[in-house]
Amino acid sequence: MKKLNLEEIFVSSLGSKEKLEWYLQYRIDVVNYMDIKHPKFMAVMDITVAFIPKSKRIGIIGDLNSKKILEILQNKRPELHKILIEHQIGRSWLDEQVILFRKRFL
Repeated sequence: MKKLNLEEIFVSSLGSKEKLEWYLQYRIDVVNYMDIKHPKFMAVMDITVAFIPKSKRIGIIGDLNSKKILEILQNKRPELHKILIEHQIGRSWLDEQVILFRKRFL
């Protein structure tokens, strides 16, 4: 079974440069937005995560943090990394989104 990589899923939810700028401009809650715009994907994620024992889930999700996300973005999506570190609310918005993402799947 392939390891569930929540960091990559989180990064992919940020979308394009334009999408991230829009998220920041309107302080969009990404989890809520994904629920509305991609309910089938989120349902699959919910079911997938539900089958992971809680103790294992805590280990996987507990490691998810904004520092790791920024490292991934710096290496794989530098254009998104730049937006987040240069935007007035970029880092605080990212911290909040990581917390909401973790809450959703714990």
